[in-house]
Amino acid sequence: MSNHTAEPWVIKKDMIYGNNEKESVACVLDGAWPYGIKPNAEANSQRIVSCVNALKGLSDDALEGGWNFKDMSRYCREVEQQRDELLDMLELVMDEWRIGWRYGSEANGFCPTYNQALALIAKAKSSGGWINDV
Repeated sequence: MSNHTAEPWVIKKDMIYGNNEKESVACVLDGAWPYGIKPNAEANSQRIVSCVNALKGLSDDALEGGWNFKDMSRYCREVEQQRDELLDMLELVMDEWRIGWRYGSEANGFCPTYNQALALIAKAKSSGGWINDV
């Protein structure tokens, strides 16, 4: 991680501040434009601050290596797909395990790992995916 000013960044008047408003980062609401403040300067400032804050914790190497929202979204969808495939397989294994108990097992349907696995399946299925919230 670089030594850039710590997040979160905020806009105060014509300056962007970081590090809990202790350090100025940039002046982007440029009044040097001949007609006063540029019409899009405030929106540009907000975009800069939003992007920096959203990427908190992502290394500079990742950013310089080409990571962007589209790539991160695709990666997350792939991970969620793998999760869903693993959950489906785990449910099949759990069904076979339950059926095996019914026909001759001494466990009579009770096994702590079985119940823990069922709880984890339910938790994973109810959590959904972050990508759906974007």
